[in-house]
Amino acid sequence: MVNYKEHLGNYRLLKLLGESKLARVYLAEHIHLGTQAVIKVLHAQELQKEHRELFEQEAYILARLEHPHIMRILNFDLDEGTPFLVMSYAPGGSLQMRHPSGTRVPLTQVNNYVQQIAAALQYAHEQKIIHRNVKPKNLLIGAHGEILLTDFSIASQSRSMTGGIVGTPTYAAPEQMYQQAVAASDQYALGIIVYEWLCGHVPFQGTFAEILSQHYSAPVPSLRQQTGLSSAVEHVVLRALEKEPEQRFPSLQAFAKAFQDAVDQQERAARRISEGKGDEPSSAEQTAMVLRDTDEEDTDESEQSPAYTPSQPLVEDNIKHFPLFRGAPRWRDILVIPGYIVSLALLILLAYVLRPPTSSGAATPGGALSPEGLNVVLFIFLLWVFVGTWMLLAGAMLGWWRGCCAMFLTGLLLYILYPQALGPILVFTSTTLLCACLSGVLLEYRQYRRQRSFLASWGILSLAFVLSSSWMMFLLEIVGGPFLSPTLRIGEGGWMFMNGPIAALVMSAIDCAHCLGGGLFLAPLVAGIEVGLAQLDNFRKVRMIENE
Repeated sequence: MVNYKEHLGNYRLLKLLGESKLARVYLAEHIHLGTQAVIKVLHAQELQKEHRELFEQEAYILARLEHPHIMRILNFDLDEGTPFLVMSYAPGGSLQMRHPSGTRVPLTQVNNYVQQIAAALQYAHEQKIIHRNVKPKNLLIGAHGEILLTDFSIASQSRSMTGGIVGTPTYAAPEQMYQQAVAASDQYALGIIVYEWLCGHVPFQGTFAEILSQHYSAPVPSLRQQTGLSSAVEHVVLRALEKEPEQRFPSLQAFAKAFQDAVDQQERAARRISEGKGDEPSSAEQTAMVLRDTDEEDTDESEQSPAYTPSQPLVEDNIKHFPLFRGAPRWRDILVIPGYIVSLALLILLAYVLRPPTSSGAATPGGALSPEGLNVVLFIFLLWVFVGTWMLLAGAMLGWWRGCCAMFLTGLLLYILYPQALGPILVFTSTTLLCACLSGVLLEYRQYRRQRSFLASWGILSLAFVLSSSWMMFLLEIVGGPFLSPTLRIGEGGWMFMNGPIAALVMSAIDCAHCLGGGLFLAPLVAGIEVGLAQLDNFRKVRMIENE
């Protein structure tokens, strides 16, 4: 049943073939020529700019690619503002339909598929196109039994690509989790498909988060133990599934040649055994014979292979890890930084209005803290809990330079509103600047090193809080003077010495508790916020994949 309309351009829509989150796919017939084609129509509700750009990108890429194993584009047009794509029809369906999960494919047939798919991907890579979504569903069977690669909607037109996790998690390479898809990422996806065809199942299974974790760190289960294939075949497949892209084959062409050699080697060994001409070569001998030529080609082709560089900056990260804002200035900073400043300034002004009176003195004649003085100390402690959390969030959420801008402008705003408090404002501004800079720089370095964990965030935030708090205590309790009141000189009025030894000991204990509390309470609280954001983001991605 056609649920769009009966005609689209010069084509009559015959039936709905499939549907994705982005578009519907119809079987159509040319009105005048009678030839069949496939028409891909963008959903009417998906006419947002980003979806339309993806759709138009697919048309642009397909128009540039002319290869016998890549789906041909026949036309791209608009119908009442809705874009649609006309492509050649593949009557054999997809390889996912031909070989559903749980079925094993003979080795020679797998090799036939690999040679065609690798040739298509190699050609795309030579045109600087990375597919990023190679899977059996996107491998169609043409009228003459040839394999056709399709669905370039999320392909990248560069040697590397930054962005969120793209493609299907089951077939996505580890580096795609960190927005660094390279040409070797397509090789990894093809390796997963080959493993699935030979074993009847993919190597990594489970929930969305479990699959991503296994791609990144879990070893690939032995192929030979499950299938009885030669070690040479297993070695080729496992090399394509290496975690680091530079450890895989230097190109799809090299992978296809090594796989062909491994299959030929196994067939020759089987013939020798059946003809009674000798035993099967040992595993080491098979692997050495297959990879002899491949290893020699690595040095020649490695220069053509895009290198995987973990040090590439993360410009945009769809996985919610601190800092949430990184990279060069953007227009959204005009709203983000002032919003943070206003909220923090309001919090500080509210605390100033609710501050307790201190007219009766901070200490008794014996040197102990008076009730009023204790109220002041407790108020300062609680105030710094809130301000400290906001201070940690500045570097954690905004990054080091955005956080520093927010803290500096906050101090400037407070001085404009209350110029009499210049000393305390200087203490606040310098302390928050130090904290935002330390936390932001260290968290961005953690992103660079890909050491994303709750404990790593806890340690970084604790260090930033303790160092910045120590700086504040040094200014207020030892230097004193103008940081407390305009009438005092440096060294006068320091809280640590002005009220006797007992008050000094109490204040020292409170200072230690303050730093310890920040490290044991505030830092894990902010780190926990990051974990919560990451979990929510994973849940959103799971729902998105389920909808697709």
